[in-house]
Amino acid sequence: VGYDSDTDFSEVRALDDLAELSLKIGSRAGSQRFVIEETRRFIVHSIEELVPLGGKMGWNITIEKVTVEGAYRWKTQKYFYKNLHHLLVHVEPDGYDHSTCQGSLLVNTHIDSAVASPGAG
Repeated sequence: VGYDSDTDFSEVRALDDLAELSLKIGSRAGSQRFVIEETRRFIVHSIEELVPLGGKMGWNITIEKVTVEGAYRWKTQKYFYKNLHHLLVHVEPDGYDHSTCQGSLLVNTHIDSAVASPGAG
């Protein structure tokens, strides 16, 4: 499917996004806050472009930005983090009533990459 397809998956668009993430933005080690923020802006912009398309197809798409902090244990060490930003994307049919409808889909990913990795999505 070509780049201009409104409703179908576009391999061309997906490859363009991968090129943006891996070639232009590049490696995104967690300590590189500027690069992580640039990646987040790219992802938010990409999702915002889908909002009108979702509306045409009867879907309501919203983005929620959340900042968290916490800790986790790995083997014998404990790691702490703060100011870690997450993006939650809600995709719901128009007229969805949270009080009467149950069920959802969560797609999870992370935007950082291993050091020296090209950092593709």
